[in-house]
Amino acid sequence: MELFCDECDCRRVFLQVFRNMENEATIAYGWENLSFYRKEFRGFEEKLIKEIKGPVLDTFLYQSEISGGIFKLFNKMLFSDKAYMDRIVKHYKLFKQKIK
Repeated sequence: MELFCDECDCRRVFLQVFRNMENEATIAYGWENLSFYRKEFRGFEEKLIKEIKGPVLDTFLYQSEISGGIFKLFNKMLFSDKAYMDRIVKHYKLFKQKIK
């Protein structure tokens, strides 16, 4: 499930992965370059900015025992798929237009 922030223009997606109706992992990913996040999150520590950029298992949201494996799979298959990443950006733009 794709989730987007409705409070700012952080250009990130939160991917919640479910199995048997249970949330197993939440992966955060920002598709812009690091300089965008350094500017948007001015004053944040560099380590945190890199986490905001992601991909990362979101430390503020629930993670299961298999989150690490899910994260490896997403890194290997989805984040390297340009068509998939383009679709996420498109969905983000549609979401932002809808909430305006």
